[in-house]
Amino acid sequence: MKRKELERPPRNPRFYRGEIVNWKMREKILFKDNRYCVRFVLWFADGSSIIKESGGFKTKTEALDRKNELVVLLTSREYVAIETSVSDFFDQWLYYYMLDEKHITYGTYMAYRNIIYNYIVPKIGYMKLEKVTTNTILSILDSFPSDSLLTMGYAVFGSSFRYAKRMGLIRLDYADIAISLKRKKRRKEKMSEVASDPLPVFEKKRRYAMTAKQICSLLYLAKTDEPDFYLPILLACTTGCRISELIALRFCDIDYQKRCIHINGQLSRPVDISNIPPEESVLQRLKTKSAAGIRSIPVPDFVLDEIILAKERYRKSTVGKNIDTGYLWHQENGAPHNRSDYRKPFTRLKEKMHLPEAFHWHDLRHTFATIMAENEVNLKELANVLGHRTGEFTLQVYVEQKPEIYEGVHQYFDLLAELAGIRTDESEDLHQEKTVNDIEGYMAFLDSFIRGALE
Repeated sequence: MKRKELERPPRNPRFYRGEIVNWKMREKILFKDNRYCVRFVLWFADGSSIIKESGGFKTKTEALDRKNELVVLLTSREYVAIETSVSDFFDQWLYYYMLDEKHITYGTYMAYRNIIYNYIVPKIGYMKLEKVTTNTILSILDSFPSDSLLTMGYAVFGSSFRYAKRMGLIRLDYADIAISLKRKKRRKEKMSEVASDPLPVFEKKRRYAMTAKQICSLLYLAKTDEPDFYLPILLACTTGCRISELIALRFCDIDYQKRCIHINGQLSRPVDISNIPPEESVLQRLKTKSAAGIRSIPVPDFVLDEIILAKERYRKSTVGKNIDTGYLWHQENGAPHNRSDYRKPFTRLKEKMHLPEAFHWHDLRHTFATIMAENEVNLKELANVLGHRTGEFTLQVYVEQKPEIYEGVHQYFDLLAELAGIRTDESEDLHQEKTVNDIEGYMAFLDSFIRGALE
């Protein structure tokens, strides 16, 4: 069965010249067709150049004023080199820049497409991009019917307008201003809702964080009731990895000497699958969510033990089968799991744990981040482990600001260490060589809390 090809708008080469890297203004004012004009040259990052004119002035003084204005705009990097409509801009930004350069996943592509073609283009698609103001963007942000759509709107406007500013398509990044104003407005609205009604009807979709004991209960149940699912659960609880990163982990990504795992990619359904044969998996290895996503995460000994056991089971199961995919969490044929494969076993575990229905796999990452922060892990180190650019983002988005829900959190690693006893005899002495790592920050924290608990 032939797969449907991705339909892209025609590529507009003007959008891909890159940033203005240099410019030169002609000193003399030109006079032609009974009008004065200013001429200058722009050089772009791709090596191309264009000659621009700004004219139609009745007097030489008017032309000189325009020349001085252009010099200021070019010097401050606020000159608009390319005029485009909002609709054309988002066509190029989504289908070429985000897909071909940023390599966004299928899920992100579908979410962005929904925002662009259902909320932005129908309202302002006809406008010139450089004419879009703060109020224009605010009117669209105000139209989103839910907080989840609003959050996605922040992402689309924020990313696209930063790109537009960098490429010289807009003079000022009004999206940044609009998003900041909208966030302040939403905070005031929520405070007002809480003041008038302690249980407001409309609430933001919240993240859930488990207690330390709940985590250990979850791990125990996974070990006993969902053994094939135990390793990904264990890695999620002890590393904070994203599900797309976990399914991409291979045994070659494990450093047994330094006792860490290397995150260098993710598996996801690509947007364009037209060139993939139907009999082949549509999962493709993509870049991490951001450059900061490429990282090494230390793991305690008992986690490494489980990885070594999984590797041995993998070796035995693939003998004589000509299979060498090397994925930690794999199907019977050695192929990696789809990111949706966790849902059924995870749902069964949630039901046994009596966790909220809204508790999602990503909340394990949220829990991990909060526990680390509660134990005073340096935010910069924590951001590095989670693959964030800044510690501020980690604190704002991932760390739960309610310490009271973490009764007994200081026992977290002791409880996890107890889990190390839930293993077979064959896991003993799997790695006799002990390497002492003189690592600051996060790794030092793991050494003192986890390894200390195991001794």
